[in-house]
Formats: sequence, structure tokens, C-alpha cells
Amino acid sequence: MAKVDLSFKAIFLRISVLFIFLMNIEISLVNSGLAYFAKAFPDTDPTSISLIFSISTLSALIVSILVMPQLVKRFNKRNIVLVSLYIYLIGGIGPAFFNATIAHVLICRVLLGVGVGLSAPLCGAIINELYSGMERANMLGWANGVGSCVNIVMTLIAGYLCTLNWKYTFFAYGFFIIVLLMEHFSLPSMPVPKIKDADGVEHKVKASYTQRQHVKLVMVLLYGLLFGTFLGVILMKLAIFIEDEKLGDALFTASVMSFFQAGVLTTSFLYGLLEKITKRYIIVVAPILVGIGALFIFNSGSSTTLIPAAFIAGMGLGLMQPITTGKVMAIGPVFNGAFANSLNVGVMASSLFLATYVEKVVGLFILPTAKNLIGTVSFLFIFITAFSLIYVIWDPLKGVNDERKEAPAAYA
Repeated sequence: MAKVDLSFKAIFLRISVLFIFLMNIEISLVNSGLAYFAKAFPDTDPTSISLIFSISTLSALIVSILVMPQLVKRFNKRNIVLVSLYIYLIGGIGPAFFNATIAHVLICRVLLGVGVGLSAPLCGAIINELYSGMERANMLGWANGVGSCVNIVMTLIAGYLCTLNWKYTFFAYGFFIIVLLMEHFSLPSMPVPKIKDADGVEHKVKASYTQRQHVKLVMVLLYGLLFGTFLGVILMKLAIFIEDEKLGDALFTASVMSFFQAGVLTTSFLYGLLEKITKRYIIVVAPILVGIGALFIFNSGSSTTLIPAAFIAGMGLGLMQPITTGKVMAIGPVFNGAFANSLNVGVMASSLFLATYVEKVVGLFILPTAKNLIGTVSFLFIFITAFSLIYVIWDPLKGVNDERKEAPAAYA
């Protein structure tokens, strides 16, 4: 077994890499302050206020899908991370000062999303490039877990600052000044790989896939899209379900969501071990957990069943995110990772938008109550589980990850 480097420099690098993932927590930091923002801009329509919450997601989605695949073919990953952090800080802290109109605040939120779109695909890609084996699997799981932990703390801080003054909410992003310094001092240079042609001329390489690798990439992305979309329905409807079924008040709902988050943390930090035990069947375990959790939620008649159900569903999410990240980046040469994870991040963001339309589709067949939607989603996870199991047993793309692994043919 390979020896793990436990020197201060190696540990500091691991923490710095994991902290890149923290830039994904940006949405929840302002969520608790939307009511205060509405009071600060009383003449602004509710849709514009809601955009403070959502517009950064849209700009992040556009950048991660359309811009990042081009940037990683041309620029050093370390430089992209540092630039993304500068943009992120300007967009994050900016509304505390640049807030004469709602348009000014929204411009800053767009910039924040640009920073997220530039950084989000790189955390997994950098892990893929710097680590291997069990350590790589652990890092992918820890990234998700660390992000969830810090998210809880930072959201509470942002909420407290908002009670003092709505502008102060955005000072919570000042934490990323520390992250910027960490990346500046610890992150190594990761330039675009180069190869020599027959004439000895060096060329930058770009993501290159065989036909079978393209098929597998699409399959993994589709798995993540369906998983994220159906899970998004549960998250959107859980609070309404609790209210409709008269299971508890807002404080109880917050407690249920805390247990959901605890489930995410549990499997995120244990991901490396769980992958080692279940191996390829890990992609089957994740939808089983969410499906069971959703089914228990659907049949919940009291808090005694709802809380463990939320925990089980959270465990499924804690597995899904590192599964899709790890699998898309394992296809083909290592430098495919940044390109593949850009698509993966875009797909995950897209699933949140698609989740809002599941209600309309279900409404064509049954009454789209929160309970019926959660029940339908639990049934859909059975299909994801079944197809995942068939794929693992059949293994139609065995060995596809190693095709053309050492000799890329494509130039940038």
C-alpha cells in the first residue's frame, strides 16, 4: 500500500485543494437574507429579489459548460483558480458597497457566479491530477463533506450578519480571502500537458476520447442528471410535505434538514472506504439509499420515521456527488478531467432547474401534492437502481477508461 505523505506541506495542500470546493456554497449564504433584501428595495418586484438567490447559479452554469472547457485547454489550472477567486471575492463582497440599485447587486451576483463556474470543475480535476488510488477517492468524498460542514457554519454567520444590516451579509464572503492566500502559497503549477509531433514540435493537448469513452461519458452524465433532478424534487417538497401532513413547525423542518445534511456528511467522509468495499456497485448503493429514504418519507406519519428517512436520503446524496465526479474524470487520459468535470458541474446545476418541472409532468397523471411527488420520485429511484445494477452486471464498457490512456492524439 502506498505511503501517505503526512508532512505539513502535504496536509496544507490537501486542505487548500478541498477549500476550492467551498466556492460552491455561495447560494445558501444569501438565502436567509432574502426578506431583508426585499425590505431594502421596497419598490423592486419579487422576481428581481429572487434573482439575488438564483442568477449566480445561471452564470455559473453558462461558464462551467461553455467557457471552462476552452480555458483548461489553454491555461494553467493554478492561474484559473486564482483568477476565479479574485472574481468571486469582488462579486461576493461587492454588494456590501456597490448597492445603489438592485441592478448593482445583481451584477455583483453574476460576477460571483462566474467565479463559481470557473472554480467548481477544477476542484475534482485537481484532485484527479494530484492524487491516485484510495487517497484520490478519499479526497473526492472529503471535498463534498468539507463543503457541507463549512456551509452550515458560514450560513449561520451570514444570517447573523444580516440581522445587523442587510449589507453585512456579503461580508461573509470575506472568508475567501483566506482561501485565496492558501491557494496562492500552496497550489502547485498545473500547466496544460504538451506532446511532440513527428517533427518534434510541441503541442498542447486537449480532452480526447475514443468512441466508447464518449458513450460512457454520456451515460455517467445522464446518471447524474436523473439522480440530481429527482433528488431535487425531494429537497424542494420536503418542507411542504411536513406542513401538509402536520408533522411539525419550521423548527422541526430545520431539524429534519439538519439530519439530511448529517447523512451527506457521513457518506462523504466515508466515501473512500465505501468505494473500496462495494467497488463498482457503489453506483447502485447511492440510488438505493435515496429511494429507501424517499419511500420512508412518503409513508412517514411522525417525526420518529421522518428524521431517519431524511438521514438515509442524505447518505445517498453524499455518495452520488463523488461518484459522478470520480467516474467522469477516470475516462481516458488524466488531462480529460477538467473538461469532463466542467460538463459534470453543468449537468448538476441543470438538474436543479429541471427538478422544478417534474411537478408539471407528474401533474399530467396524478394530483401533484408534495406527498405524491415524493412517492413518485421514490418509484423513479427504483428504476435508476435497476438500470445501474444491470449496467454493473452486464459491464458493456469494460476497460473503456484505459483506452488510449498513454498516447493522446488530439492537439489544442
